[in-house]
Amino acid sequence: MKITYLTHACTMIEVGNTKIITDPWLVGPSWGGSLWHYPTHKFTPSNLPVPDIIFFSHGHDDHFHEETIKKFPKEWFNAKIIAPKYNVSWWEGELQKKFKKTFFLNHNESIFLGDGIELQTFINDLKEFDCSLKVKSKNRCIFLQTDNLMSEKEAKRIAKIDPIDVAFVIPFLTGVFPGFYKWDSDTLIELANEKISRSLNYCSKIVKSLNPKYVVPYACDVGYLGEKFHINLIHRHNKEDLIKMLKIKKIKSKPLILNPGDSIKLLKTIKIDIKNKTSLSRDESLIKFANEKFEEYQKYKFNENKLTEPKIDKLSKIFIENLSRNLR
Repeated sequence: MKITYLTHACTMIEVGNTKIITDPWLVGPSWGGSLWHYPTHKFTPSNLPVPDIIFFSHGHDDHFHEETIKKFPKEWFNAKIIAPKYNVSWWEGELQKKFKKTFFLNHNESIFLGDGIELQTFINDLKEFDCSLKVKSKNRCIFLQTDNLMSEKEAKRIAKIDPIDVAFVIPFLTGVFPGFYKWDSDTLIELANEKISRSLNYCSKIVKSLNPKYVVPYACDVGYLGEKFHINLIHRHNKEDLIKMLKIKKIKSKPLILNPGDSIKLLKTIKIDIKNKTSLSRDESLIKFANEKFEEYQKYKFNENKLTEPKIDKLSKIFIENLSRNLR
């Protein structure tokens, strides 16, 4: 089994001849141009192998990304789509509309594939629309948390099903709070620091409960550009902070930081292949991020400024219709 980190929550898992892609957000920004890949990467659907399986964990734009899906080569639409069954009509409908072969799994349900592969889904136990994935082959097991902020009790239960070799975990809580709220500076700094501390404490408890041999922080590889660039200093997603916290908490799982293109091979022994060995400070990496994305950002901003339709009254109507649909 080989796991290659591509970007954010997108990984490529290879077991024998079977290739699995998870949560493919690969091109452009998400959330209306607000979030960009940080660190940057060079992967696109056109330069990756054709997957046999595509897994979508939930419908958030940085996991179920319309622009990326529109750029799938036609062969990608022959893949089996594995997704959690939320019993929400828009979710199942959107996937079935886009793809020929869709398989929805209930909480704790498994599907068995070729090459001795078992995929098992774990829907959030606190009633949020998020889901984790376990991939098992022979005596090797990896776990991908995605945005599933599960309870410690659930993490302990999952750990008892199979010993986990590598767990990909989300170390920072999501959402627009506090950077996109209006606070005085001292309050904003205090709230930002409190959220980071709370995030790392939560993540360390989940890692301890899952008890993997290795732990990889992921699903937090985003940055802000343009007028929102300062938010990078408030929503600070520094994976080194998790390593420090795990050390403070004396958690035995070995932490690994993967950059785009880095991989882990689970053979008789576990081998780590680090492609990018350049160590940059956070300030240096943010400069590189802004510089590399400048032209692409300007292009998106230019196209956005040309939009004059739909008008605000039409947008309001669309919003109300979709809100009503999702509350059914």
